[in-house]
Amino acid sequence: MQPIQSSSFANKWVLLSAFFLPLWPVASMITWGLTALSRLLDKEDRRTILTGFRNNKLLWGLPVFYGIHILGLIHTSNFSYAGLDLQTKLTFLLLPFVIGTLQLRGNDLRNIKIGFTAGCLLSCMIMLFYAIYRYTTTHQTNWFFYTDYSSLFMHPTYLTMYLGVAVYFVLERLLQTSNRTQGMIVGAELLFLLANSILLSARTALATTLILTIVFAILALREKKFTTAVRTGWTFAIGCSLLFYIGMNKINNRFTQVEDAIVQQSGQETAHNSTTGRIEIWKESLALLQENWIIGTGTGDIKDELLKSYAAHQFTYGLERKLNSHNQFLQTWLCLGIAGLLVLIALLFIPLLKSRISTDNAFLFLAGIITLNAMTESILEVQKGVFFLSFFYSLLLIRPTNTTIKN
Repeated sequence: MQPIQSSSFANKWVLLSAFFLPLWPVASMITWGLTALSRLLDKEDRRTILTGFRNNKLLWGLPVFYGIHILGLIHTSNFSYAGLDLQTKLTFLLLPFVIGTLQLRGNDLRNIKIGFTAGCLLSCMIMLFYAIYRYTTTHQTNWFFYTDYSSLFMHPTYLTMYLGVAVYFVLERLLQTSNRTQGMIVGAELLFLLANSILLSARTALATTLILTIVFAILALREKKFTTAVRTGWTFAIGCSLLFYIGMNKINNRFTQVEDAIVQQSGQETAHNSTTGRIEIWKESLALLQENWIIGTGTGDIKDELLKSYAAHQFTYGLERKLNSHNQFLQTWLCLGIAGLLVLIALLFIPLLKSRISTDNAFLFLAGIITLNAMTESILEVQKGVFFLSFFYSLLLIRPTNTTIKN
């Protein structure tokens, strides 16, 4: 009975970690650290960790990816930056052991998902109330959009990714709900999350969330869940109609930048917004990649090499801001070479080939959110993106157990 009690205790710490993830990432990391401590102090649980990791080969992807970063030290000269990078990505190595080998029983996974969703809903409420307060004192509507709206927490790109996962968890509950009252409550949660995603105005993350919501409705129809599909469709339509009407100008400005970037020539004069800046960054990264596509620049040298390239081509916008490649696949290829790129692609897509994962659809949505956002952001170069992937990658690949615990 002792291993079960220890595992149950660890599961509660993971639930707290999931709740704090969108609200207070530091607290989330502390609670997963307590999860690790509670498991390591138990002799039987230590055996469970090693056995679970050895038997679930899908968990090996993130530690292997971290290992490629360590190998990148061989041809690195800037060990100071390399050390910071390895520290940022340490959860790639640790969380598959700590979380991916948990013994989830009964409603444990469902409760963790609800805990994370509750954290996202609470963060949205706090943002909304803060925006209302700032509006009453400044009479500026910018507090309801983009970085001003998310200023209490994190950059809109990452927060919208978090909300995207919460949207999927809510959609899961909507699919399982037969009670009309409960369906209305869950539908209201979905509408509130979609509304906040639109207010955050992070283009790629927003588009990803909306696309995946439509995909879910289609999957519900295919599984003959007509009521769920209708609920999802109506919630989606109402949310988009209201929010696009209320914030049309602010949101339109964000997407108009993409159109402007296409017709403008890139360069210092036109790199005045995030879109035109990205296009120039990608050009510089691709040029640098021609000389480093096999083994990369090394774990610690990628930033120095990019800044040298910016300086050589007088790309002041990127040089002053010390910008990374703003594309995770490009960033990884440039840093770690072709091996690093292939490992990154494999760890995202190989689990989808396993029927146990694809039938659940949860990992499909996670991979979709990560992949689409990685096209325009180097999301795995900062702690918020690294911990997000490490946490949910490990959680959603846990092998189910039929063992139950009596309360």
